[in-house]
Amino acid sequence: MKRAAFVLLMFVWASVGAGVLASEVPAPVIVVPEADFDFGTVDRGDNVEHRYVVRNAGTEDLVIHRISASCGCTSATTPPIRVAPGAEEAVEVVLATAGKMGRETQSIVLYSNDPVHPEVRLILTGMVNTGITLEPEEVDFGKVPRGQEVQKTLKVLSRTADLKMTDYRATAPYIRVGPAGSSGGSLLVTLGSDAPMGQIRQWIIIVTNEDQDPLYRIPVRGTVEGEVEVLPERLELGALSPEIRQEWHVLVRRLHPEPVHITGALLEEGFLNAEVLEVEPGMLYRVIVSRGLHPLPLGFFSDTLVIQTDRSDIGSLRVPVVGRVEAPEAVLSEHCDDDACSDS
Repeated sequence: MKRAAFVLLMFVWASVGAGVLASEVPAPVIVVPEADFDFGTVDRGDNVEHRYVVRNAGTEDLVIHRISASCGCTSATTPPIRVAPGAEEAVEVVLATAGKMGRETQSIVLYSNDPVHPEVRLILTGMVNTGITLEPEEVDFGKVPRGQEVQKTLKVLSRTADLKMTDYRATAPYIRVGPAGSSGGSLLVTLGSDAPMGQIRQWIIIVTNEDQDPLYRIPVRGTVEGEVEVLPERLELGALSPEIRQEWHVLVRRLHPEPVHITGALLEEGFLNAEVLEVEPGMLYRVIVSRGLHPLPLGFFSDTLVIQTDRSDIGSLRVPVVGRVEAPEAVLSEHCDDDACSDS
């Protein structure tokens, strides 16, 4: 009985001792008191500058070894950034508002040796005033059956009487843009019946008579649905390392009894490979996207996966592909997000 009690006591002492030792393991702790910053309202073309304070609440040196920023944001602070225990450093960020309009939200990610929070996201948000205002700021067609034509009205309002539109166009042939009525203050955006199945991520380009920054880019979004389901509708690869070989899968499923055969698949830019695997003939296919032999460009990249079918009424299925390639211990600043820098 005494031996059992002694063993139990030793077990409790060892458990408590181990807990104390574990809690006292030296480690850095990253703290950003104000991770979200609202810069208010600025005019288009102005640069927004802000300093984020980073503190080390731990007992070991904090090392920020990498900083990545979304489109238009630049980190003026170069890693590695070393912060001693109890000390603080500043991470300076600059946002270029050229080409931007309306509500703007950008993010900056700090990568550090904090074992609990190795990634910390900083947010920069505010309003960018422009010479024109748009209602709505994005043309969203929603879900559209294949073969159906849909129209949306885009109001273009000038802040001054002498500011005029001089040209407008869409980045895809199946999206048509023209005047809505005789007032000249609105555009009629038409999604044609020839739009391919899958997710639509295109742009309307408006050109004005402004001397500086005369171009405006308005996102056009939607999904054309048909007799074939593609999952995911958009392939997001995330952050890639040049040294690691990876692959991603896209499923193509026939929704009706009549079979549709997938005859091939390719990536338009050629940076990635595509291979088609037949799971159930005419009904279910798996498309494997993998790294090719050619090196990917550093930073953000976008591509389109084109899946070919044997049906002329269905044609090719198009899947947007986005990702970014990060070099070890490198600063990836000014690489673009998928909405702001892709015309595919």
